[in-house]
Amino acid sequence: MIGILIGMSIMVLTYVVERLLSLRKAQGKTPLPKFLTVLVKHVTAGDFDAAIKACDAQRGSLANIVRTGLRRFQEISSSKELDRKIR
Repeated sequence: MIGILIGMSIMVLTYVVERLLSLRKAQGKTPLPKFLTVLVKHVTAGDFDAAIKACDAQRGSLANIVRTGLRRFQEISSSKELDRKIR
């Protein structure tokens, strides 16, 4: 019985350490408030290429999602086919 409890305790400890490491990696390289400030500055200025580069430098979960959205926005805004469908 003691062996089973020790084995389960080791499993739980391993799981907790793995989750902590994964969450730390998902945050990215710089603090999120600083990243968001830079991102908002670039998007407000209309410099989407710089915003995508900032997302590439951050390398976190939020940066990946925002980068995908910015790329899709660039594709849609440069599409001539959409202009014809709207008019």
